[in-house]
Order: sequence, then C-alpha cells, then structure tokens
Amino acid sequence: VQQSLVCEQEGCYQLMVSDTIQVDYVDISVRMKMLLGTPSSYGGLAFSIQDANNFYAAVVHPESNHVVVYAVKEGKPEELAKAELIVSDTPWHTLRVQRYTIVSKEVIEVFFDQHMLLSFWDGSFGVGKFGLVAMGKSGFAFDNLRAMELLTQRPFSRPSAY
Repeated sequence: VQQSLVCEQEGCYQLMVSDTIQVDYVDISVRMKMLLGTPSSYGGLAFSIQDANNFYAAVVHPESNHVVVYAVKEGKPEELAKAELIVSDTPWHTLRVQRYTIVSKEVIEVFFDQHMLLSFWDGSFGVGKFGLVAMGKSGFAFDNLRAMELLTQRPFSRPSAY
C-alpha cells in the first residue's frame, strides 16, 4: 500500500483499519518505506482503535529520527513515549508493537528494525481494531502488515497428565 497525504490542517491523520478483527493484546508489525518525508510527517501502526478519534499510534518521524507513541483521544494526539532512532541506509524498515498485560499492567513495547526502543505502561484503551496511520504531510509505502493476537493467562503447554 502506498499512501500520500496532503493536509494543511494541524493534527490531520489518515487511518487504514482492519474492520473485521478486534483484539485486546496484539503483536503487530509492518515494513515501511519513507517516500516524501517532511518535518511534519509521521507514519506507522495504529492499534486498540475504538473509532476514528480514539486509538494508539506508534509512528516513525523520519526527519527527526524518532519513534513516538501517541494516545489519540477525541482526535487529539497525546505523546506517551518517544525514542531516538538510528536509521540504516536501507529503504525498507520494520516497525513492530507488542501490547500485553503483566500483573494488571498494560505494557506497550515498540521495536524498530528488530531493536526494542520503548517499553512503558498505559491503559487508555482496551480491545480494539488495528491498522496503519499517517499523520501530517507525509508519504509512506507499507508492506507485510502482520498481526497476531497474544493470549494471556493461558499456559504455554498443558500440565503434566499425572
């Protein structure tokens, strides 16, 4: 999927959402290529999407070399965490997000090119849809969107039969 967004309004974003699947805890990843990056461009993954105005967004900011996680509430992005990137010269990069629970804490971890950059707690949103997001004046190409539901409170293997 190639996306190109021309939007002069501040806080403008586009979502591409998987309408048929809702998950609570998810491991989601996408390969992405920055095409028309400007200082106001962001692109990446959206998850725990409640509706078009309420969701998490883990996005790459190519001009400043940062990955930022937002909680978009009522259409307004609130920055939750930010980390600096070291971007290689390859055109395609991988962005991955894992959202899971540990002892009643909602954990979000963000990886860029197989390196974990962020790990923090936030419980703003629960069960929701997932997809892609582009914010600001931007152009991105996305490939290989993958998502796997993480099942919690279940053992990895069955107990012994004795």
